Amino acid sequence: MDVAAVPLGRDSPLYRGAGGTTVPGALEPPVGEIRAGLWTPVRLLAARAKICCQIARLDKRVLALARDNTQCRRFMSMPGVGPITALAYVTAIDDPGRFRKGRSVGAYLG
Repeated sequence: MDVAAVPLGRDSPLYRGAGGTTVPGALEPPVGEIRAGLWTPVRLLAARAKICCQIARLDKRVLALARDNTQCRRFMSMPGVGPITALAYVTAIDDPGRFRKGRSVGAYLG
């Protein structure tokens, strides 16, 4: 991610508030502090916004993977089990037939 390429001021993706309204001067760098490295809050906020978008995209992919798997859907029907836990369990166990007892699964998982 190239944070240095994130535009400052009115061109910033963070300049617009909720509902598309603009926030005048909220993300404008103070006069005289535009030099590189002196005004980083906008760049940090832009990096955070990009990371949040990537997390949301990955969450959707994980949920789609879990919904496509029958075993994961069964695990997710239990209270407190979400898509990440269900996928982790199904991935770790792989073939439940290789365990003779439930205790063996517990010992395998540690």
